Amino acid sequence: MATRPDIAELERPALEAALEARGHARFHAAQIFRWIYLRGVTDPDAMTDLSRELRATLASDFQLTTPALA
Repeated sequence: MATRPDIAELERPALEAALEARGHARFHAAQIFRWIYLRGVTDPDAMTDLSRELRATLASDFQLTTPALA
């Protein structure tokens, strides 16, 4: 079984491509990054401006961890 990619380790273009490959619009990457990096949210269910379908995709296909400070 393949390891699910961690969104905190992806740059925005990589997340855009991953979302597009799963049938979601690329602009959602900006929304997801705002939730993670501006609001500190790593629970897809709390990302209320995303569709339920996209939140389910995030939960099943990706890991969402708190980004580490460099």
